[in-house]
Amino acid sequence: LVEARGQLPQIEAQALRQRNQLAALVGRPSGEFGVNLPFARKPPLPQGKVELGLPADLLRARPDVRRAERLYVAAVADISTARAALYPSLTLSGRIQVPLNNAPDLTTLTSGLSIPVFGRFALKAGVDAAEARAAAAFQQWRTSVLTSVQELESALTSRAAAERTAA
Repeated sequence: LVEARGQLPQIEAQALRQRNQLAALVGRPSGEFGVNLPFARKPPLPQGKVELGLPADLLRARPDVRRAERLYVAAVADISTARAALYPSLTLSGRIQVPLNNAPDLTTLTSGLSIPVFGRFALKAGVDAAEARAAAAFQQWRTSVLTSVQELESALTSRAAAERTAA
């Protein structure tokens, strides 16, 4: 009991700091923001049951996991782009000019074929680099998911403990 009374001034000071922060958040001077938190004999209990859903759905909803997943998908797509550069490519371009004032028709069509012969080693190195970036993105995604699972499990454990305490 003596120890609890010794902690009371610190708790009151913390409550006053929180009240001042609330006043600042709503844009009022701290003196005008009169929040009185009366002492209640019993703490308020939660009303009803909160449905959280499946833990996998909670993980998918996290923005850090979604971002890591999108970065991984983009890195895998870059591998396909780098591999496509190894193959020959055909380009077609043209220009059609409509005759104005009885001018002659002007139609131009050009084509080109590009075969990567001399830069093949550089292109293969580009594929290897894209695969390395994809592997790194996969590891970042995996780390993000593992961290999220750990945080979710901790939160669920804390919630279950709080429910047992309230009961």
